[in-house]
Amino acid sequence: MGEIQVYASLLKWVRNPRTHFNAEGKKSVTDLLKELGIPEDDVAIVMINGKRAHLQSPVYNSDSVKLFP
Repeated sequence: MGEIQVYASLLKWVRNPRTHFNAEGKKSVTDLLKELGIPEDDVAIVMINGKRAHLQSPVYNSDSVKLFP
């Protein structure tokens, strides 16, 4: 399972600032946002495994995703 961390004003959309996700099949950051109920427009910075990424970037079960407003 992958891990997703949410920061700052994005915390209002989630119960826990750190949670896990299952990326079986083809998933993108956008898919994770939909599952968490976070509007895409609220996310300005996406990091996957410490590197800058985009909303369309694919995610895998071994990934660590960080979202910033």
